[in-house]
Amino acid sequence: MNDIEKAKKAKYPENVALIITSDRKGRIDITPICWFTNASWRFHETWAINLWKGHYSTELIKKNKEFVLCIPSIEQKKDISFCGSVSGRNVNKLEKCNFDIIKSSKVKTPMIKNSIACFECKLIKSMLVYNQMLFVGEVVAARYFKKAKKVYHFGKYKLGAIK
Repeated sequence: MNDIEKAKKAKYPENVALIITSDRKGRIDITPICWFTNASWRFHETWAINLWKGHYSTELIKKNKEFVLCIPSIEQKKDISFCGSVSGRNVNKLEKCNFDIIKSSKVKTPMIKNSIACFECKLIKSMLVYNQMLFVGEVVAARYFKKAKKVYHFGKYKLGAIK
């Protein structure tokens, strides 16, 4: 194992977020990610997210110019794992999960109730970085649901909470 591989392991645990998108027919896709950060909070509240260019969610964000970022609670761990293991292009993830979907206030894409918090975002910038799409969304509305333990990614598809 080289130094880059060893150093990459030091980033764990990582926060997990859920990216919610929808197609024109209203079918919802939910994708768990670890690559997200605040791009700006001082003048405009924004989230930067990173998705593989071939993801169904990437396609939907490009088409609809919006997404919802939810901070999930540990109680949602099983559904998060499932959503990360299948493509929304081929599977209706909501039919197989126990997520409670509710209407967002400023975007058409809904949010997941029982998350810790959700941020409704309008796309303001996108950029291809090798094989990844970097999206920046301006927060147009947000909702805080509850205080709860967050979900973390510990590497190799292991999810859990920090005690």
